[in-house]
Amino acid sequence: MSKYDEVQANEDTPAADELGDYRAISALAVAGLVLGIASVVALVHPLLWVVPAAAVAVNLAALGRIERFAPSLSGRKAALCGLVAALLFGVGAPTQWFSRRWLVRRDADQFVRVWFDYLAQDQPHFAHQLTVDPLYRQPLDEKLWNHYRGSRAEHAVLERFVRVPLVRSLLALGPKASVRYLGTEMQATDRGREALLNLYAVTFNEGARSRSFLVRIGVQRVWDVKAGVSRWQLIKAIGPEKTT
Repeated sequence: MSKYDEVQANEDTPAADELGDYRAISALAVAGLVLGIASVVALVHPLLWVVPAAAVAVNLAALGRIERFAPSLSGRKAALCGLVAALLFGVGAPTQWFSRRWLVRRDADQFVRVWFDYLAQDQPHFAHQLTVDPLYRQPLDEKLWNHYRGSRAEHAVLERFVRVPLVRSLLALGPKASVRYLGTEMQATDRGREALLNLYAVTFNEGARSRSFLVRIGVQRVWDVKAGVSRWQLIKAIGPEKTT
């Protein structure tokens, strides 16, 4: 063999070894990693929970394919990273969504109970203020009665409020009535505005017998950008609907 042939043979050997060690990257693993990172959108809306679900499926398929064609196929680390991200967002998004809905329902129920309490304490002027747009609501203090008494228009508004059948019934029952939250029939969010329709049972004793009727209360919460706080308003009161 000539010197030229020896040199050529020595040069060709590393190249052949490098070619033999080449491992293709799994396209599924790359797609799974991209989907795993994109799973963050699941935090935006429940309809987007499908993204982490798809990411889990693609990454599991990628891991299975890589194992099947090992060692010629690479991308296991990418698939694992995509799988972890998909699981984190896939679990975190529903957890955040349900916990937030629960907190909103709790706050709405607390607000509605204040309204019930005002009527039980024979303070319809306070209860009426909770139905007023928070931007125009009067301070809930000892001066509030003067606000209604000093204005014929405001006094007429309060009289109309007191004549509402549900309000009249709750004022008549006073502290004898107990209020129980039964559930939320509707809950929606639109442009920072929360709206709920809650169902309550009002129970009272009539002689030796206990009676109840149903009440549906609609409330909304609006974020006040200027004040930096959210405020509730009672917008609907339906009842009494007799049950027993």
